[in-house]
Amino acid sequence: MSTTMNSVPDAPTLSERRRQASRDLMRAEILAAAQHIIRTQGLEALSLRALAKAVGVTAPALYEYFSSKDAILRALFVQGSEVMLSRMNQVIHDSPPGLVQLQAVMTGYRVFARQEPDYFRLLFGNVESGLGLTETDYAGMQTIFGRFVQVIAACIDAGELQQLPPVTLSRSLWAISHGAALLETESFMSHKPLDQECQEPHFDAAVRLALLAFATPKGAELIDPVTDPDCIDPSCVERNEI
Repeated sequence: MSTTMNSVPDAPTLSERRRQASRDLMRAEILAAAQHIIRTQGLEALSLRALAKAVGVTAPALYEYFSSKDAILRALFVQGSEVMLSRMNQVIHDSPPGLVQLQAVMTGYRVFARQEPDYFRLLFGNVESGLGLTETDYAGMQTIFGRFVQVIAACIDAGELQQLPPVTLSRSLWAISHGAALLETESFMSHKPLDQECQEPHFDAAVRLALLAFATPKGAELIDPVTDPDCIDPSCVERNEI
């Protein structure tokens, strides 16, 4: 009787590991250079020729790592979603469950838009529509939305948000965060000075006001008073005016 043995592939040799490490390093350098070009010159300035010049190689050499400009943008899309997910996970880890955590996550979304504008535009702009992204490429963004739904579901379970469908409520609150992020980064309102915590007080107040619409009386107690940041009259705080 013959037996079939499952062959175990040989472990990579030292030279193979070094070659792979070198490729990984060059790939990371290419993506960093592409991100820098997008951030400083705009997406239109990104080309294989400009990228090759930035990393000090010939344009044909880039094809060993990426087949096209779109392939580079797809890699940046995935990388951007990983950066955003990592930041979100850190915010969730550092915040107690409930409305306090939800407010921290919504603020973190806006901070990401300000600090990583190139990633933000790539993830949420119209660039990705022609890139041919796969379900695997979108996995990070799906995970981010899933985390957001979990945070909101925890608020509902804690009696701090109204008993509404978590996914629907998540889309509503995501839209509010996204709108605030766009207004404070891409509109004439982006020229307003930020406060000491790197947050725009006017949009902080706007997000809190939106949360109050969905909060229960218990949850409303956890939301700071909604005030007009430009008002110097102390009574504004007491009247919750904006």
